[in-house]
Amino acid sequence: MHIVCQWCHIQLIKWFGHGHDPGEIEGTSEGKCMVLCPACPHPGKNLPNNYSHVPAHKGWIYLLFLAINTNFRLKHLSASNDTWDPSLSHSFAYFVEEKKYKEFLSAYTDLVVLEANMCSNYDTMKLASIQGGKGVLASGVSAIECACHNMKRPLSVGDLQLGEKYVNMDYLYFSSNRAIAYPGKVVGLHFAKLSISYLVPKFHIYTHYSE
Repeated sequence: MHIVCQWCHIQLIKWFGHGHDPGEIEGTSEGKCMVLCPACPHPGKNLPNNYSHVPAHKGWIYLLFLAINTNFRLKHLSASNDTWDPSLSHSFAYFVEEKKYKEFLSAYTDLVVLEANMCSNYDTMKLASIQGGKGVLASGVSAIECACHNMKRPLSVGDLQLGEKYVNMDYLYFSSNRAIAYPGKVVGLHFAKLSISYLVPKFHIYTHYSE
């Protein structure tokens, strides 16, 4: 199994043209071995030169729509550790660099208070509040992805320790945007005095309170 992992890692480096990098494999930069969403807006690649000057009512055509997706069933068992089974890629593709991610979490996790769950018998929310049990290092995985085409962003995937906390999601979101610069991003997080449209997907409506 270790040989298979090493072979796949070398193939990955080869496919993305880093096999003969002067800095060798260790010289590969973060996020360089991943596939960009071809349909997402990329300045200088698939956008017109005047895209930033289009009328306001047409500006949404060139917006980048991102979504946060989480899998609370994809747990990481403590069957091994980084000493016995170290990572080969070190954030070359989709996962964030483990050491910096864990340092950020330990510095800021306790500063954010967990919000109460207002949903009734919602399985996803129940799974989100479970630590994972004995022998589990991560209770799930979150990722920032293209909301239109479901393709993962570079340096946007990370483990969860207990639920979908703001501290985890903030790190993953800003990490993905640092990897690919896109001017004019709009973050759809609105508060009290702004115009807000509260919507619940039709598929999930029956698991929420009537009000």
